[in-house]
Amino acid sequence: PSPQPPKPLFHQILLSSLAITGLVLGIRWLGLLQPLEFWAFDRFLTLRPRETPDSRLLIVTIDEADIQAQNPEHRRGSLSDPALEQLLKRLLQYQPRVIGLDIYRDFPASPQYPKLIQQLRQNKRLVAICKGSDAQYDPAGVAPPPEMLESQLGFSDFIEDSDGILRRQILFRDPEPASACSTPYAFSTRLAFRYLEAEKITPEFTSIGNLKLGNTVFPRLGAQTGGYQGADDRGNRVLLNYRALPPRSIAPQVSLTQVLKGQIRPEAIRDRMILIGVIANSSGDFWLTPYSAETAGKPSEQVPGVFIQAHMTSQMISAVLDQRSLISAWHWAAEGLWVWLWAAVGGVCAGWWKPRLSRQSLASMIALSILAGLSLFLLTQGIWVPLIPAGMALMLTAGMTSFWKRKF
Repeated sequence: PSPQPPKPLFHQILLSSLAITGLVLGIRWLGLLQPLEFWAFDRFLTLRPRETPDSRLLIVTIDEADIQAQNPEHRRGSLSDPALEQLLKRLLQYQPRVIGLDIYRDFPASPQYPKLIQQLRQNKRLVAICKGSDAQYDPAGVAPPPEMLESQLGFSDFIEDSDGILRRQILFRDPEPASACSTPYAFSTRLAFRYLEAEKITPEFTSIGNLKLGNTVFPRLGAQTGGYQGADDRGNRVLLNYRALPPRSIAPQVSLTQVLKGQIRPEAIRDRMILIGVIANSSGDFWLTPYSAETAGKPSEQVPGVFIQAHMTSQMISAVLDQRSLISAWHWAAEGLWVWLWAAVGGVCAGWWKPRLSRQSLASMIALSILAGLSLFLLTQGIWVPLIPAGMALMLTAGMTSFWKRKF
């Protein structure tokens, strides 16, 4: 190799890298790179070191067999009043910290079950769901259990990206005036609040409106954050840092039938957060995650909503109690500098050696590998950097520099 590229080459690399960076960032700003950036983000999430399930949670699942085992005369929806009354009695005797009912109950409990009505009205450990209104698909939403106070409620709404995958979590928002669901907080947020109360941690808000729990601030996701370009940023949203394991393995699980039959150890419940949700195919509550397309050639796996709620709640309490990373992105200026630096690296890879395409290509491939490895490492630390724009800028600048050297 030459000891140093000639001086005019430095000027050419500088000008080329700046021009290519501007071009790539312009394409990105138009949203044309968003699908590729989502794809890279999803793949990198699946490459992270595997984590253990969150043992602070226990998920009580209700499948088709659990539904059919209930007396059809009493069943409304997936969980009858007598089954819910018995389930709460079984769980509460072992002192769980909080119980989240991820099942719609927009009807009052039957007067035949006064103990159930009393629990729904008075037990502060219970948190239930309602659904916010959607002007296009569901103008009214779904009302909460009429017995429960607003402080016991959280909305269940998720936000899918354009490809149908869940990558974001709503923490709180302003409810629509006409909505049957008037709570400002998400179900996962309300569960986290209740769980953290026992740790003497209460919610606060920063001067710019970000949620703060203990020493942890949850950074609001803007319209132009990370790979998102022009995203809907209504309400307070964060990126969902899924626990690094198959989505259904987020926490220990037990079936409704097992709980009702007493086939569960008290220590599996005591001081835990209990999530109750339906996993039967008939529920229609299934969602795509970044892990859904992990295995090529297989249909995308959809995950029951109760497991998504578990990931969201686990993200919040793990960030506060374990200092587990939240995922955020750099300011747009820092991202632009990052893309330009890798564009310059591409120019150096092509300009340092005499015009031999094999060496230039090898150098560029090594640089791309370093970029990918560094991007993955930063994601494990909670920073989503622009991999696709940086990789494009690197290769385009390398190609332009190589062309310039051969011609001039």
